[in-house]
Amino acid sequence: MERQRTKAVGVVSAAATVVLLFTGFVADVLGIRSALVSDEEPTREVTVTYVPPPSVAITTDTPIVHEPPVVTRAAVTTTAIETTAAAPPCIVGSWLLNYYRLDETVTGVGTVRMSLVQGGQLVTFRADGTFHGTADLTLEGRASTGDLLARRIAGSGRGDYTVSGDALSQTGVTSSGTNVFYRNHVVTNQINGPIWVDWSVTYTCSATTLTIDGDDQYARYTRQ
Repeated sequence: MERQRTKAVGVVSAAATVVLLFTGFVADVLGIRSALVSDEEPTREVTVTYVPPPSVAITTDTPIVHEPPVVTRAAVTTTAIETTAAAPPCIVGSWLLNYYRLDETVTGVGTVRMSLVQGGQLVTFRADGTFHGTADLTLEGRASTGDLLARRIAGSGRGDYTVSGDALSQTGVTSSGTNVFYRNHVVTNQINGPIWVDWSVTYTCSATTLTIDGDDQYARYTRQ
């Protein structure tokens, strides 16, 4: 039996020898070697050299400072936009004619100042630069000859207008209506056609009153 055990021990591989040596080292450390080796096995001393892993040198000359990440914000440029809304022109709105005079040249008579005696005219100026209006009015005037001259105007019209300073202009006017002329209450002429035409005049405007002053006419309106 002794001879067979020795033979068995002799054929243990090199890897197993390493395991046994390591196991014996652990047993010595834990103080339990006698539990792993029988009484008949001779005592062997095993020297194990511990080689520590390569150390990593840390240089402390410059302290390691962990800075928080720097967040760069994109610069936001804001541009102030001035949105001052222009007030609509004073002229915008509806106006009723309540005073009108016209210096009219009459063949064979000369210039006669005609004034509003009946009816009127309603005109509306819109903020988009357009206007429209209706008229049904009668003008009268006394000629130097003593004749009573009269003119009745009726119809409607529309077009564009612009204001610049104290100037009011009407352009692109389309209109239709009648002009009937009288002398001493007798019809002397009737013209069917435009009653509004393109023109440019001086104007004034307030909260309640609009005035128009042209070369041969003057009108005053009240706001409706």
